[in-house]
Amino acid sequence: MATLKEPETIEDRPRKRIRTFPKHKSTKSTQKSSNEARLFAPFRALGLITNHIPLYLQTRSQKGATEGPRVHILTCLGRSWALWEGGKMGLLFVGPEAEHQLSCLVMEGDAVWAASGTHVIKYLRGKEVARATNPLGTFLSSIVMFGSQLLALTEDGGRMLVWDVSD
Repeated sequence: MATLKEPETIEDRPRKRIRTFPKHKSTKSTQKSSNEARLFAPFRALGLITNHIPLYLQTRSQKGATEGPRVHILTCLGRSWALWEGGKMGLLFVGPEAEHQLSCLVMEGDAVWAASGTHVIKYLRGKEVARATNPLGTFLSSIVMFGSQLLALTEDGGRMLVWDVSD
């Protein structure tokens, strides 16, 4: 005849781990300040997509393409810019910071033109490749591509500058 055994007692383990508190708060604050610079880089800040400068929208379609056009969105981040892929809002490129705040952005093919202070800067794939300077020394407020001509308006609106930027 089989004898019945009583069930073995199982130790009840806690379902959650006990929260541990750091002994020294000063070490955590110094660690936080060292990581803060990386976390809040201009293009990594949560929700920082654009500022008050109007965005530039570029659509590209190829002849005989079966898909819809590719959409690129160029936004200003203060002294820098960001290029986004419009379909899924994926970040493509981030430009380096300029000396002054950007006042206008334009795209021409793969090139990004940005007005910053007295300069108009050309970027390719996120790197500066050319720079045009206002000989009058006044800040530029607006730029427009007109064929191979780059038109820039001074901040006071009194002068328009024209550069031939054909390669």
